[in-house]
Amino acid sequence: MAILTMKILVLNAGSSSLKCSLFEVSKNNLEHLNQPLWQAQIDTSDSSGSELAALLHSLWQGSEPILNGPEEIQIIGHRIVHGGTKYNSSTRITKNVIADLEQLIELAPAHEPAGIAGIQICQNIFKNVPQIAVFDTAFHSSMDETATVYPGPYKWYESLGIRRYGFHGISHQYCAGRAAAILKRKLKSLRLIICHLGNGASLCAVKDGKSIMNTMGYTPLEGLMMGTRSGSIDPGIILHFLKNKVYSAAEITDILNNNSGLKGVSGITADMRQIENLALHGNARAKLAFDMYVDRLTANIASLLPKLGGLDALVFTGGIGQNSGMLRAAACKHLAYMGIAIDSTMNDSCKQDADISDAKTTPKTLIVYTREDIAIAKECFALWQTNAS
Repeated sequence: MAILTMKILVLNAGSSSLKCSLFEVSKNNLEHLNQPLWQAQIDTSDSSGSELAALLHSLWQGSEPILNGPEEIQIIGHRIVHGGTKYNSSTRITKNVIADLEQLIELAPAHEPAGIAGIQICQNIFKNVPQIAVFDTAFHSSMDETATVYPGPYKWYESLGIRRYGFHGISHQYCAGRAAAILKRKLKSLRLIICHLGNGASLCAVKDGKSIMNTMGYTPLEGLMMGTRSGSIDPGIILHFLKNKVYSAAEITDILNNNSGLKGVSGITADMRQIENLALHGNARAKLAFDMYVDRLTANIASLLPKLGGLDALVFTGGIGQNSGMLRAAACKHLAYMGIAIDSTMNDSCKQDADISDAKTTPKTLIVYTREDIAIAKECFALWQTNAS
């Protein structure tokens, strides 16, 4: 018999932080799920698994306990960045699933280990509570071969699994649904470009409610310039470094993932807030980093238009996309030739999901505050109800 109400714990492991949320989900509140019973975040760049364990124990052992004990949690959902070719939908976590995820660490080194660690910590604390992996790559399984096959030998794709997977799928799917709600239109009628801009960043073209292109590829390193990741660069640069033994493969991996992007160009920081402040106060390298970010963002937005066949709305989300009015204004100015125009007052003051377009313009420009935790909780509830039935 299907469970009517469930307490669902959600763990969202990013490249530098881990967010935890606890939801009480029922059929009655599923469509309007908003506020968690509890939420917390830890910096994982310099913390150990013991910090996460202590955080989770505080749910029933803290000064203001939320639960009577771990047995009150009925399901645990994890954001897992890479599902490879095997996992195109959410799945219950088993020993075999964990083994498969371990094989994918090389493809998402900043994320997959944190996701696996979270699973193992929860196994120790919550014992036999079912755990569900919700994959960032799953939403992009609808992309066709023109979007997924690299222009190398076809056997890379056919035999070796070398293909474009796309990432941030949980966020992109959630934001597509919210965009439809804001515009009061059916999702299947919309052509959307969703800009998930955070420390990691990607664009997603959504048509008929499905992902048809994502700027990330075989790994989360491809595509846009990011906080510490380079995004797409000439592969000949890597060949040069290896051929002339300038860097080892391990050193190149570290540089491209952790010391490039905004951080690499500015030489100071990966934080867009600091980049903007420094640029406004005359720091030339910070201004260069900001301008490069905008140029690459807008060029990639334009590159998605032919596959979409037009655009109904441009959506900004993620830590930078949601909070940086300066970035949105600069990007939209570059895109004026597409008919993009925004209300400057709305752009500067908006702190919630909203249409910030100039009233007379099409396409529309939206801000959506992404809620991957809600999307994961809903996915876990729906999956479990289906299996229970």
